[in-house]
Formats: sequence, structure tokens, C-alpha cells
Amino acid sequence: MRLPPSCRLGLVEIRAARRPAHADPARAREEEASRLLKAVPGSAGIVALDEHGEAWTTAELARHLGSWTQASNDVALLFGGADGLARRCLQQANHVWSLSALTLSNSLYHLA
Repeated sequence: MRLPPSCRLGLVEIRAARRPAHADPARAREEEASRLLKAVPGSAGIVALDEHGEAWTTAELARHLGSWTQASNDVALLFGGADGLARRCLQQANHVWSLSALTLSNSLYHLA
């Protein structure tokens, strides 16, 4: 599926929380959540990516894209860090979407 020309993508990278050995992952998620939610434009809808979200078919994704572009809504996709998204990111999201049942750790990317 190709995005229509009216859909512009922008990438805003948020610095991951520092996590010393034996640190609480919930604290890191909360620190990241503050930065993520602050970066979302005020009128944008939020789609949180989470392994427990809804699995959309291509047709369902196309419907969502169509409704967002017709309504001229900006949409922010929230990707969590190594520990996932904080609960408040999931609660503030308009949709929680799962790209896959897989959870790939950062170390797996270095195997290739």
C-alpha cells in the first residue's frame, strides 16, 4: 500500500530514558512517556504501537488512513523504547495497534 500524496510523514525521535543496572523499567517508561506525549501536536490523534493492540489488516489500515485524511487530522504514532510504552500513553491513545505478535529486542537487529 502506498500513502497518498496528501499524507506527509515526519519523524520526531525522542531520547530513550537512561536506565542504570537494576533500575525500575516503569520509571524509564514514565520518563519516555512525558517526552513522547509532549512531542504530540495538540490536535493530533494518537496511535500507540503495542504488542497487545489490535492487529489491522491492510484494508483496515487503509480505512483508518482514509478517515484521518478526510478529517484532515494529524496522527502521531507512538513507538515505545526497550521497555515498551507507559500505561498513560496507551490510555491517551485513540487506537492501540499491534504490528505483530513478535517482540524483537534491540540485540536481535545486530545478528544480521
